[in-house]
Amino acid sequence: MSTSVFGPENMAHIHWVNFTGAGSASDSFNNSSISDPSTGAFSVTMSQASDSDKYCISYCGMDTSAASSSRGIFGSQINSTSQYTLNTRNPDGNEKDQAHNMTTVIGGI
Repeated sequence: MSTSVFGPENMAHIHWVNFTGAGSASDSFNNSSISDPSTGAFSVTMSQASDSDKYCISYCGMDTSAASSSRGIFGSQINSTSQYTLNTRNPDGNEKDQAHNMTTVIGGI
C-alpha cells in the first residue's frame, strides 16, 4: 500500500497576479505588491513566502493596441523566497511594459 503525497504538509505555494503595464494589480492571490521600477521590468512581492527560492514562474503579456508586437517574458529573476522580477521586451528587443500581464508562481513542494 502506498502513502499519498497529497495533504497540507505537502501543499505547494501558489501565487498569481494580473496587472497592467503601470504595475497596478487588477486581480491577485497571495501577493502583497507589484512595482514597476523601469520600462520592461516588474517586481512582484508575494505575501506568503515559498519554502525555498526554487519555484517556477510562468508569464504571459500582451499589448492590445499592437498585439502583433507583443512578446512574452524576456527573463525572470528569483530575488528571494518572497520576491521575483520579470523583464519584458517587444520583438525588436527593446524593453516594453506590456499593457496586460499575467503571472503564476508555484513552489514549495
